[in-house]
Amino acid sequence: MAGIKDPLRKEIVNAVKTCRTAGVTVRMVTGDILDTAVAISKEAGILPGNFDLARNEYYVMEGKKFRQEVDGLKKVKNAEGVEEPQVGNLEKFKKISE
Repeated sequence: MAGIKDPLRKEIVNAVKTCRTAGVTVRMVTGDILDTAVAISKEAGILPGNFDLARNEYYVMEGKKFRQEVDGLKKVKNAEGVEEPQVGNLEKFKKISE
């Protein structure tokens, strides 16, 4: 059995700190499973080291749940009549992404 881990780039932790200092809320989007995403986020300083997934529903969620929460994407015609994707429930999207 072998385990492989991609190390974070050296700049990541400081980049997250710099963004926070500037008032930017840092979010991570990944295809990793939740446990891996939480571990990487803690290492990068995005989530606090004492983060508990069971108590923080909107910090970390899988894509399927996110799409359900925001009512997916809908095709809406813009002013020129071209169809564009639009979040189904923008208010819920904003709440989750705060």
